[in-house]
Amino acid sequence: MFLRWTQKGTNHIQVGGRRLRFGRVAGAPPRVLADILEKTPFLDPDIEEQRERKKRELDGVPPLPVDQIQIGTFYRVSPGASRDFSVEWEYPNPLARLWFEYSHKLIRKVLFIHSFRAIVLIHFSTDCKLVTA
Repeated sequence: MFLRWTQKGTNHIQVGGRRLRFGRVAGAPPRVLADILEKTPFLDPDIEEQRERKKRELDGVPPLPVDQIQIGTFYRVSPGASRDFSVEWEYPNPLARLWFEYSHKLIRKVLFIHSFRAIVLIHFSTDCKLVTA
């Protein structure tokens, strides 16, 4: 049924400006092609569109300035209590910026402290807290 539909003169599918052609072939596809298709993950078009929309939104966001850097650890005073943050190292007024990279699910932090430059990558899944004033 699909092949009959695509073979009608008015029905065609275009990808990237090129018309796709469908038809019956004799035998199996080349093994190389089968391997490529087997390794290619299926991504629902709706999910892909949502991902692209979020990516476009974040690409338009300029780097965010950082007012203060605190490195420390979370701890619990007692079992079942909420966690508190213990600051182990703090640097006020750094020359630093935050970029969001949705494709890699990263927050990229570029720091310039004195003549030292560091790039810190934080995965979205990491337990971190961004505090905005």
